Amino acid sequence: MKRPVYLLSLLLVAGRAAAWGADWPQFRGPHGNGASDETGLAWRLDAAENLAWQVALPGRGLSSPIVMGDRVFVTAASGPRQEELRVLCHRVADGKLLWERRFWATGRTMCHPKTCVAAPSPASDGERVYALFSSCDLVCLDFDGRLVWLRGLTHDYPNVSNSLGMSSSLVADDGVVVAQVETDTESYALGLDVLTGVNRWRLDRPRLANWTSPSCCPPMPARVRSLCNPAAVSPRSKSAPAGLFGTTAKAPPRLLRVHRRDRACSCHPSA
Repeated sequence: MKRPVYLLSLLLVAGRAAAWGADWPQFRGPHGNGASDETGLAWRLDAAENLAWQVALPGRGLSSPIVMGDRVFVTAASGPRQEELRVLCHRVADGKLLWERRFWATGRTMCHPKTCVAAPSPASDGERVYALFSSCDLVCLDFDGRLVWLRGLTHDYPNVSNSLGMSSSLVADDGVVVAQVETDTESYALGLDVLTGVNRWRLDRPRLANWTSPSCCPPMPARVRSLCNPAAVSPRSKSAPAGLFGTTAKAPPRLLRVHRRDRACSCHPSA
């Protein structure tokens, strides 16, 4: 039986000799909206014309790569049950593997065949890289691959599980990395200290499977930086209502607007 090969590729833009430009520190880019601040980018991306390099991943990986300076960070999961979690760092210029770190999953690795344990995208605050896996294992490394801290969230919250897999990505801002973990059995959003991994705050969320990701929005008129994350809720739930939650990253989110629905949610907010 042929095994699929998962690839990490980098495209050169506008024929530039250097492939790097502005940082891409998280899922959907610096503003969480899929847009870049770079100018003069190629409108047409073609592997035959501007593929800089391509390398095979050592396991399944559906997360988006992030780019910080001259480094690309990506995650993967390998093993019969995808229990071996991997964080890899490649050089932007030529794809050379600079380092790889492996960790054993402490939570459940069950997921749908169309997804994988390495579905959530990593994030960076410019000093460290944070990687969350569907097993609810959250790893913090410096740019040289040294472990800063590791936290198995199911150790503190053992009821968290989703047989389809989890894919909510991280954001890091103002000394806090935010993890949104929402399932049918237990749901919460956590603000973790970037240096220690301990909780700065926790927000209980509706008990319903949710695949959205938090997003850091631009400063509001009152100069309040908002952290936004829509969520689904069943009308029968007595938990926090669904809607758009906003806050500074250091404080628990507060409800900005309520929009009720009774189905799981997978959209991503941006502003």
